Amino acid sequence: ELMEKFPDFYFSTGLYNYYREKFPELHPFYKTFLWVFVNGDMELGLEQVKLASIEGVFMQREALIYLFHIYLRYENRPDLALPYTQILINRFPGNYRFKCLFIESMVYNKNDSIPRAMINSLINHNDIFYQLAGNLFSGLISEQQNKIEAARYYLRIALEKYEEMGRDDGHYLSMIYTGMARIALDQNDIENARKYYKLALKADPFVPVKTEAEDFLQFYDEG
Repeated sequence: ELMEKFPDFYFSTGLYNYYREKFPELHPFYKTFLWVFVNGDMELGLEQVKLASIEGVFMQREALIYLFHIYLRYENRPDLALPYTQILINRFPGNYRFKCLFIESMVYNKNDSIPRAMINSLINHNDIFYQLAGNLFSGLISEQQNKIEAARYYLRIALEKYEEMGRDDGHYLSMIYTGMARIALDQNDIENARKYYKLALKADPFVPVKTEAEDFLQFYDEG
């Protein structure tokens, strides 16, 4: 009721409308527990979050982050996620978190024109989390360029950084294993591809990984 007066409420209302419907769609087990919550509307929810990204005062930046998150990781539409990360990186060029979001969206758009200096700034960062991200992205870009040995090298380092980091980030771990699965598949190593896809799903079954891994597993397990 306060959205028109305080545009920041478009953010919270929009997230409710979207996730109220999307979450049980992705996790059917929870459908029986959600009947007590007012129904949402995914399309309306996205439009409300977009309004918050334009008109919001305090929540504008968060709305941009969630639009990236929703379109890339829930809707599997990296083309629609990319513009929001471009806005973030243009407004906050020194923000390493936004560098990661921007590069991730570029990778999923199969766009290898990412400035090498931006990736190197992650690899050379003092925080091991950004070192992990930089090596992960280097590996995925190398894989897309069919530089398999370089891809394997960077992904191995990324996995080592993850294990060294000592804190959980299942999303990046899932991306590492998915890249390793594709490399194994490229080498006709079906068993390792199957193993890595299963590890990816266990780490974080966000939609792009879930779709790719389950399609592979269904095809080869049935075969």
